[in-house]
Amino acid sequence: MNARRAQSTARMNPHAQFYWLQSRGSKAGAFGPALLDQNLREWGGPVALIEKSQNHTLATARLPPWCARRDGRPPLGALLALVDQVSTFCGQAEFDGRGRPGVSLFLSGEVVAEAPSLEPGCGIEISTSLLKGGRTLAWLACEVYADGALVARARHAKFLKIDPLHDLLVHSPLHNAALPILSRYYSSLKPHPYVGDDTCLDAIFKPRYDDNGFEVDVTTDHCNGLGGLHGGAACILAEHAAGDGGLKAMHVSLMRGLKAGAVARVCRDAGRVSIVDATGAACYEATVSPAS
Repeated sequence: MNARRAQSTARMNPHAQFYWLQSRGSKAGAFGPALLDQNLREWGGPVALIEKSQNHTLATARLPPWCARRDGRPPLGALLALVDQVSTFCGQAEFDGRGRPGVSLFLSGEVVAEAPSLEPGCGIEISTSLLKGGRTLAWLACEVYADGALVARARHAKFLKIDPLHDLLVHSPLHNAALPILSRYYSSLKPHPYVGDDTCLDAIFKPRYDDNGFEVDVTTDHCNGLGGLHGGAACILAEHAAGDGGLKAMHVSLMRGLKAGAVARVCRDAGRVSIVDATGAACYEATVSPAS
């Protein structure tokens, strides 16, 4: 992997452009643009698609300061949070013939041996490769680099159907008429301002701690542009629940979604972190391996 090519860019397809635009101002959720700085370079953010081919892309991103660890160890949960959105919009939406980004089924990753330290606000590159794509499922392989050095590897599985009406408008032949209309609407919305340089996890999630874990009131600040708890937020919460020592590896599976207004209960037991709703139904399950 070459050093960061900060000035070169590749043109995104119309669907990828649409999903970044939707994320920027969606009233349903703000976690990506506001807290992960998942904003395109043309809007003043760090994200740019710098290489793409039929089954591979390379994009830039940035580690928000609130996500960085004081000891400099790579924060796996935060890296998977960045991989989640970048591999979806700068990866799967580019690979799929209909521009479908899909929804996450699972996201897993590991920090490599001899990974470099990561400073708050440092730039990273995310490489995404399509392993296999079909009508309803896709599997992605990702690598995270900092200053040309490999930091982490990840896997991302996608379910390619979002919602029947959404898919009809955005991913059928109707998209030729619908995408420009929808894009004009999202362009008219006020962008979510990025606030991740001067905050912390407790201020963002306001966890209520007890002997068995903690609870979080899910708000639109924690959700993606479609209104569900951002997969990256789930990864960050899972790592937080796992303890202060950091993680070597983590596998996070989506069981059912959480919407704004829900209460998320996060607890750990013997190498597993569960995120459940108020009824006790499992929403995310994570297996975690502590850093040595």
